[in-house]
Amino acid sequence: MRGSNLPKFRALQYDFAAHIRHPDRNPPPEGIPSRRMDVYVGLVYQNIDNFLGSTFRTARGILSDAHWDAMVRDFVYRHVSHSPYFRQIPEEFLAYLEVERDCAEDPPFLLELCHFEWVRLALDLSDALPLESCPHAPDLDRPLALSPLAWPLRYCFPVHRVRSDCQPATPPEQATWLIGYRDEADRVEFMSSNEATVRLLQILGEAPSAREALHQVAGELARDPERILEFGADIIGRLAALGIVGTPRD
Repeated sequence: MRGSNLPKFRALQYDFAAHIRHPDRNPPPEGIPSRRMDVYVGLVYQNIDNFLGSTFRTARGILSDAHWDAMVRDFVYRHVSHSPYFRQIPEEFLAYLEVERDCAEDPPFLLELCHFEWVRLALDLSDALPLESCPHAPDLDRPLALSPLAWPLRYCFPVHRVRSDCQPATPPEQATWLIGYRDEADRVEFMSSNEATVRLLQILGEAPSAREALHQVAGELARDPERILEFGADIIGRLAALGIVGTPRD
């Protein structure tokens, strides 16, 4: 920003931020010793690096130190965050991976894996109120709602199985269906699911009753309505017991 018509202090701020984002490309502001700027550069990077590493533990574990370091530094340099809140840095990192990141050396499942790991944080921090668990099978002829703390998820890769010794190069034929949820004890859990169940959860709150929602799923997926109703009633009962579905709040 040197040479612009900005007030001197604002120009100093831009130079300061530019150097922190990419110290190799942008010189430090005039009049500030490099050793002092190095302290700020290190603090900003280390804080972001530590927060991302603690959120995306599996992704951090499967990438080499050099690969991870280069990615985080590119994120700091390239991405313009739209939130001032520190806890939303992982969400900004997802936006960077989806829109700005372009590296052939990244694992093909990296974005999905990071989204899967971010869901745990997002559910843990959510201020939404859970539905009460239901010890008895709910009435299928009444409307049911999906808990705001239950998220149906679909991934091309089996992200819940990715480890250092399990890194698929191509997605399998079958998609991975999961439900992430926070229970009454405030624990975030994931359960394996399937296309029919996830679709049921997506439309449950809009249908006049759970029975109608099951019939809609059967029609959309060209399944036997009686079979869907039979299995669906059992699934809804189990989901209600976990607080994933329940009676809508007034």
